[in-house]
Amino acid sequence: MSSKKHMGNTAKKKHTGNSAVSQTSLMPHEWIVQALMTAMLGIFPLYYQDKYYNMGDAKYQFFRNVTLLLLIALSVFLAFDKLITPPKDWRRPKLSFLDGAVLAYMAAAVLSWIFSPFKSDAWIGSHEWYMGLLSQLLFVGIYFAVSRFCTRRTWTLWIMGASAAVVFLIAYLHRFKIDPLGLYENISDHYQVLFLGTIGQATWYSSYIAVILPVIMGIYLVGLHKDARNPARRAAGLFSLIPHGEKMPHILTGLLLFLGFCSAVTQNSDSIYIGLGLAFILFLWFSMVNPDMWKRYVELCLIALSAAKFTGLLQTAFPERVPELDSLSLAVTKGTFGWLILAVTAAVYTLTLYLLRRQKRATAALQDSTPQNFASFFYRLRTVLFAVLGVVLLLVPVVMWLVSTGRISGDSGILGSAGYLNFDAKSWGSGRGQTWSYCIRIFSEYPPLMKLFGCGPDSLTFYSEAHHAAEIASMWNGLKLTNAHNEWLTALINYGFTGAAAYLSVFILAVFRTLKGWKESPVLLAAAAAVLSYAGHNFFCYQQAVCTPLIFIVIGAAEYICRNPERAEP
Repeated sequence: MSSKKHMGNTAKKKHTGNSAVSQTSLMPHEWIVQALMTAMLGIFPLYYQDKYYNMGDAKYQFFRNVTLLLLIALSVFLAFDKLITPPKDWRRPKLSFLDGAVLAYMAAAVLSWIFSPFKSDAWIGSHEWYMGLLSQLLFVGIYFAVSRFCTRRTWTLWIMGASAAVVFLIAYLHRFKIDPLGLYENISDHYQVLFLGTIGQATWYSSYIAVILPVIMGIYLVGLHKDARNPARRAAGLFSLIPHGEKMPHILTGLLLFLGFCSAVTQNSDSIYIGLGLAFILFLWFSMVNPDMWKRYVELCLIALSAAKFTGLLQTAFPERVPELDSLSLAVTKGTFGWLILAVTAAVYTLTLYLLRRQKRATAALQDSTPQNFASFFYRLRTVLFAVLGVVLLLVPVVMWLVSTGRISGDSGILGSAGYLNFDAKSWGSGRGQTWSYCIRIFSEYPPLMKLFGCGPDSLTFYSEAHHAAEIASMWNGLKLTNAHNEWLTALINYGFTGAAAYLSVFILAVFRTLKGWKESPVLLAAAAAVLSYAGHNFFCYQQAVCTPLIFIVIGAAEYICRNPERAEP
């Protein structure tokens, strides 16, 4: 049997003889990709060596070694398969616009490295970050491996969920000074708040939540959606963890979400609210035109709000076990306004149940089509809500300009005492505003070639040491500045206009491609939400070995679904 029938991007054909085997068994290249996904989604988040003392090195080494080994194995197998396949059976690869964007980013990263004055350093990258050219090539390799040879076996997602549950639980216990693994041994209280769970640094952990939690949210939202109950629709859903008629998986997903939100509101990073907020907004848009999805969406809100208030009750009951968290984290968990929002959401949920039951009695067609009165009302409501949201988003750059030019204070009023958007203050976001100003200034001094291709992969540290060592030492008290604490600005610094445009286009096209196919594969909403969450979260964060490989796995899996909508789950 020719391997051509098993590989490529078309549906598997029915065969005579051993057709059952060909339909249900995985091919070697698929096993390799499944091993990669299992390792990165299941084992990687839990892996560490010497506790927090080398967490960054341990995570990077696991990512690099496992990914490199499995990608090499995949390449060897594909090369061998090519050799034994007659040339007349070779297929020309079909590239999507998203594929083109990923390839363009790879080319820009390579060119940035070629033109960089820091080639030897830029191959690996800054110490303890390691986001040099090698990591970028591995991200690209992950994307193409998963997008071509991902399968519809859901056990990989179950492994991801089990791993996430352990990660969430350990991190949550850490926020009540319970350390089951002894990770805080010999670490002072001052530094304990900066690290948690088996991920490491708090911002790294929030990046992990920003990718994994929206995927789980999307699974919950569409898993029992009436379209997912249709056999054809279920076949199109890669992450259909909740088969029709099985309530227990749905309950387990809800409990996992509750634990995840408990951990999210205590991880002590403001940027997680940006990421998860974008996921909630995306889900709101699509759930407001379907009764079942709307019901699930309100349940998501109830789970998130209940997790926050449950955590607040624990913090009140055991104040001696609560570390010194930021004001926003405590406001979310212990603020009285949250109880009001929870009560209103509960009332909305009760009203939703009442309307659904009434309409179910009124028409037997509820299972086949969306009731017209429900749809028309929510279409109008959605238009109003998102018009208001659009105005708010348009005001953000105006506020940034007013604050950065000193026309209004970043330390008062609606911006709060944290000094949000104050570009001269070191207090806001560990000096993010000041860092952004510095990075924009050094980019403006780049020569023309460097403006096009940047200073090299993960090379901001090396450029700053070469040209602004005294300023950086004074600004950060001797510490190194490894990135702009804004992934998109960092891409501009490291890869120039070409690399930043290509990298940003990867995420933009990923969102558009997933949303285009969501009606055929509703689970694509989960992937779109994860991409948006990552992009929003990392507006205040950065590439690193924990979360960036995971988002490329998600984007690759979504591309696989888009390329193979006709493939059914065995």
